[in-house]
Amino acid sequence: MSVSDVVRRLLRRLARPIAARRVMVANARSKTAFRAHIVGEFRRTGPNAWDDYCLVPTDGDDIEVLAGVKLQLEEHGAVFRMRHHGAVILAQWRPEPEDAPSDDPEQRRQAFLARCVAAFANDKGLGAAAIVARTLRR
Repeated sequence: MSVSDVVRRLLRRLARPIAARRVMVANARSKTAFRAHIVGEFRRTGPNAWDDYCLVPTDGDDIEVLAGVKLQLEEHGAVFRMRHHGAVILAQWRPEPEDAPSDDPEQRRQAFLARCVAAFANDKGLGAAAIVARTLRR
């Protein structure tokens, strides 16, 4: 399976509507600056902030991802979600030609995770906004 096959399968899997609260759940942070290519953008299906999102495939520009940016890693390949100019995008890591591992998606993913990403676990339980809302309802 090639790198482009991984992206095609991912675009098909994400074609269904995605709940607004699940469109971007960061589980990693960039350790270093790197280049990425935009392969899709999540757009709201309605006018309200809580409306579902759908992935619109795009052949976007290459972007520079700075160190410290929150990312949501996808399950396969060197593909991730991030916020970019107010939108959530789907992007694919573009290694420098001299650093590029083979075209095998799993080797590429392992290199991406080792060089560019620091994973973290999200805190379980209520967020700060939910605690404030619960307190105000009393």
